[in-house]
Amino acid sequence: MSGGAAGTYIQIQVGNVVLQRIYPNLTQAILVQTLAGKVGIRGLLWYLGTLIPDFPYPNASEDEDITITHSGSPTRMDAYFEDVTEGDVRSKTVPGGSLATRHFIIINLSNAVALSASAAFGFASLDMPSGLTPFTGDTTIATDARRLAAGQRVTAYVLAGDFPIPGGTSRVTRVHILDEQIEMWTSENNEGLFVDPSVSNELAFDLDPLEGFILPQPWVLEPNRLYTFRGDYTDDGTNHAAANSQRLFLIGIREFLGV
Repeated sequence: MSGGAAGTYIQIQVGNVVLQRIYPNLTQAILVQTLAGKVGIRGLLWYLGTLIPDFPYPNASEDEDITITHSGSPTRMDAYFEDVTEGDVRSKTVPGGSLATRHFIIINLSNAVALSASAAFGFASLDMPSGLTPFTGDTTIATDARRLAAGQRVTAYVLAGDFPIPGGTSRVTRVHILDEQIEMWTSENNEGLFVDPSVSNELAFDLDPLEGFILPQPWVLEPNRLYTFRGDYTDDGTNHAAANSQRLFLIGIREFLGV
């Protein structure tokens, strides 16, 4: 893909069902690039297919369309398709196409409000279409915490983050991800993942050259469990981070259980 401003997104739809929203053109989480921006010959989905066992590429039943749209005005978008003549794409009476019970997902999180003071903040915005988020709409829990819906499981294989510096010395410095009461991927003092872009963003992602926080063991988010996503922000009193400018992505597989 070429063109398109940061903050715009790509959506992948099969039939009438939106399967994914991808924010591609960011500074540090570069999920989709031009044709030259690949790992070897592989773009994002093809690369994830080598990383994730039985990777569920988006597929369409024979009477469905695969539609890729962009919220902005890109100069060009390219995608690779494969014709398949057997299996679940032949009939909507078995899981496949828009009825898939296992599919690729990126959970898109960002700061819901502008950050104007040095403090912890929650990744409270779920920048996803209605029905795509795997979390419940539980209003009794904190805005930086989310409960995974019953009957669903998400397995995360990659974390990515984009934390642009608004100016001066203002910036996000750490990210904390909690599974119930346990903080993930951090030292015993719970200092969090280091994401200060003025030094090195631990969650930066790029395919060319390949860099990313690829989990040594997949992290399984189980139904009904509570997950918390928050960051540490330093503000210099002048330069403030705009709402929805600091982004965290969980990349993996979503499963509907018992379907």
